[in-house]
Amino acid sequence: MSNDHVILTNWCLCYLWPIVSGPGGPHHGGPRGPHHGGYTGRLQGFLSPTIWDMVNSALELHILESQLSHLLRCNDAPGSVEISRIKLYEAKLTMRLGQQPQDDVVQHLFRPCMSAFRRFPLELLQEIFSWAHSSPAIQIFRQDEHIWTLGQVCRDWRSAARSCPRLWARTLYIDVSCARQRREPVKLLKLALDQTGTTDICFQFIEGDASDNTLREDLMALLLSKQSQWNNVSFQRMSVAGLAAAGDKIKSMGRLRSAHLELCSAAQDAVPPILTLQSAPLLSCLRLNRLNFDSVVMDSYEHLTAVKIHNSYAAVDATERGLDILRACLNLESLEMDPGRAYWTGPPALNPPRVHSKLRTLITCDVGLLKCVVLPSLTVLGVTATASACAPLSGFVGAFPAIEKLLSRSKAELKVLHLDNCRIDATRMGDVLGAMPKLEELALTFDADMPSSNRATAKGMAALVRSMLHGEDASPLLPSLRKLLVRDFAGAAGVRWINADFVELLKARTGTSADPEAVGMEVVDIGTRCPHAAFQSAHKVLMEADLGANIRLFELV
Repeated sequence: MSNDHVILTNWCLCYLWPIVSGPGGPHHGGPRGPHHGGYTGRLQGFLSPTIWDMVNSALELHILESQLSHLLRCNDAPGSVEISRIKLYEAKLTMRLGQQPQDDVVQHLFRPCMSAFRRFPLELLQEIFSWAHSSPAIQIFRQDEHIWTLGQVCRDWRSAARSCPRLWARTLYIDVSCARQRREPVKLLKLALDQTGTTDICFQFIEGDASDNTLREDLMALLLSKQSQWNNVSFQRMSVAGLAAAGDKIKSMGRLRSAHLELCSAAQDAVPPILTLQSAPLLSCLRLNRLNFDSVVMDSYEHLTAVKIHNSYAAVDATERGLDILRACLNLESLEMDPGRAYWTGPPALNPPRVHSKLRTLITCDVGLLKCVVLPSLTVLGVTATASACAPLSGFVGAFPAIEKLLSRSKAELKVLHLDNCRIDATRMGDVLGAMPKLEELALTFDADMPSSNRATAKGMAALVRSMLHGEDASPLLPSLRKLLVRDFAGAAGVRWINADFVELLKARTGTSADPEAVGMEVVDIGTRCPHAAFQSAHKVLMEADLGANIRLFELV
């Protein structure tokens, strides 16, 4: 706080407080309270009831100020109760002051105390506004969260909210469905765009809402009028026409570094616009949702380092499309392909496989793609098995040979492996994991649609635990593992591997063993949908072992 504010506070405490309240405080009912003698008898002798009420309100405001200062020192955001009380007392004091315009002495004496919150330094207001948001982004049109909830405390706070560039330097999130007035989005968006430092935008509409077409067009025009300043843009739940307009403007965004484009579900089956984004020279990250793969021209995107495609589909073979992306993006470091609907016709016959030396992260549903590439720099691999992706093989077992071949060809040293919808096969899993001595994170999600996988899951996980505990030739499996995440949908059999061997493994790997050099696993997170009795049995095993806070077993809903 500024020196003026400290002096003001001390003045209130040293002079006003003892005169008005005495030892009992302003609202205590004791004999020295405000209405029972003490100094108050002398004060009430020359103050009118209106001024007396105003003094009490001023002191209430001072108490609130102290409470809020304590919240700020504790790095906690003021809640709705505190904000409501601040607004109530500020309004009350303003009204009382308005009733006494002729009393210059009273105005001069009490106005500094009554406007204490108006005198908050700008830096402190910035902190208050920043802590009052639950999201790291500025939620302009979120009900009860946008910046104007705090801005309504008083005129000066509202002015401060408009004039603090720091408040607008973060991501601007716009959800027009929460706007209280029809023109409010345009007014506040214009204010945000006029502030310095606004470089990121997330623009979202309610799905299928056709009543706001005019408002949508006005907002889009306003956004795109500032197209040269954007670093990161996200256009979500857009119509085909809106996405076409956004894609056309993205080409001229010279500072653009990442773009996220998403159609609303109602428009997912419509013919999407053809997007050509090569002219955005700094664009490094492209994310597509609910879009046909073929809607983006992939002739040459050497500047892209990350491509993420979710809930989309390909009119051509998905493996071929993945290879097209790798062929066009020579500097690609991360590729995520998670289509909601895919048309799989089998991997193309490539000889030899395509080498992509810079790709470090690959997350895909396409097992065929693993058979067609060599990735020497790969450190993160995520594979989701689907019936079509693994057909005609049974479950996830068909993915293990593809993973083995990829790693043996690439000589890659994986650090993170995520396997979704998998069925554990003890032999195959041991062979695959045995080739990953530097693996630090392993995440397994079991297949809920394979009743026959229950027993295989339990046996496979039990064998995996034994291999990690004892290994072969005194060489335990996955010696560098730091994080184990398991999502078990396999019923009662799926938690039988949580037994004495598993407890012994955790003690050895979490630093609770007698070995002072034991390397600890930082996180062990296990979620299950097994029957409650089976869950309670497994939970009891872990609780009795007293393994520490980094071990968590919980039931999935």
